[in-house]
Amino acid sequence: MTILAAEGLVARRGGRNVVEGVSLEVAGGEVVGLVGPSGSGKSTTLLLLAGLEPPDAGVVRLDGEDLAGLGEAGRQALRRQRVALVFQGYGLLSLLTARENVELPFRVARRDPAAAAEAATRWLGLLGLADADAAWLNDDRVGRALEKLFHADRASLLTELIVGVVAEFGIDTSELHNDSTSVSVHGAYRGADGTPRGGKPTTAITFGHSKDHRPDLKQLVWILTVCADGAVPMAYRLADGNTSDDPTHLPTWDHLVALLGRADFLYVADSKLACGTAMRHIDAGGGRFVTVLPRTRAEDKWFRDWAQTNQPQWTEAVRIPGTRAGEPDNVYRTFPAPLPSAEGYRIIWVHSSAKAARDAAARLADRDRMRLILPRQCRRQPSRGRRYPSHWRRGRLRHDHSGRGRLRPLRCWSVLQHRCRRRSDRERRRGSG
Repeated sequence: MTILAAEGLVARRGGRNVVEGVSLEVAGGEVVGLVGPSGSGKSTTLLLLAGLEPPDAGVVRLDGEDLAGLGEAGRQALRRQRVALVFQGYGLLSLLTARENVELPFRVARRDPAAAAEAATRWLGLLGLADADAAWLNDDRVGRALEKLFHADRASLLTELIVGVVAEFGIDTSELHNDSTSVSVHGAYRGADGTPRGGKPTTAITFGHSKDHRPDLKQLVWILTVCADGAVPMAYRLADGNTSDDPTHLPTWDHLVALLGRADFLYVADSKLACGTAMRHIDAGGGRFVTVLPRTRAEDKWFRDWAQTNQPQWTEAVRIPGTRAGEPDNVYRTFPAPLPSAEGYRIIWVHSSAKAARDAAARLADRDRMRLILPRQCRRQPSRGRRYPSHWRRGRLRHDHSGRGRLRPLRCWSVLQHRCRRRSDRERRRGSG
């Protein structure tokens, strides 16, 4: 049976339509979520469906009644009886106590005072409040309630929640994406040393490799796995601040298998997954994975050397239109590697036209910069035993004098040293003459 229905809803704000042509039907017992980017009109649509705002066009029916035909007084009465709204803000009245704030909707709807008192006692008890002021119902109070939740069986709670969401909304879990990042914190946090609390393990806030480029701050490592279907979070956990990414994939993948009850999903992760232990573990468990091959692997060097004398047969895989007018498409091409990885897994090389264009522009910029640097450095007259910049000695400056557009190593320190000495000798002879 349809409880809520909307047809062709339109809402205008500032001369434009923020909601345009929205239609939906909600049956009894059905759970519906509105998904969309920021500014797409989700909140406005909810206001229209709840009868808080009239639509500029379209019809909203609740239990078969057209909300526009009820009038403002009729919509208010209907909301008190049939609609419950949870706003993004707390919406509390500071003049009332917390108990009175909870009982207020019951009193407005002229409900049984005993039922209002019972509901207030139940909900305030969950937050550890009695008849305290409404101002006490703040983030600190909620934080302490969450701290009490630490001692509950959180693993079972989260598992039940995720499994319920997957079943209720039909989430596609055939492809899962994993990533991790560091969360920097300010302060000493001397008590967060990883000591178990209440028989449960805790994470240590400590120094580690900061992905936020703040090595002066302590941190935690946050590991998150989402599904490719709407990026719905499937699993997350915290790790010690000095945890590297490599060993985190084994327990993460095992947890996902236990959560979903199967191992045939595609596990996608960054280059930290490309280690023999993790790949063999997933393969042995009947799983599938996709990762990025690091430049440090021998397979990378082999392919680059092979490509110098062989022409890869690239095949177009994906074409993404340019983000701006006149911008060329970004074309991704693939080529199966002639040889597998050291562990025996298939390697697919990917070529991006956008990255190739960026690399070519960077090489041209390096060439132009070298044309300016070399003459300027040669005009200097180095003294005996002068210390040249370290990036000259390491040979980072590269230039191709053949004009064929390829990068070729250049011994900048020795070349500049020779040229500067020769020019210095000529100027010395002119001065003596």
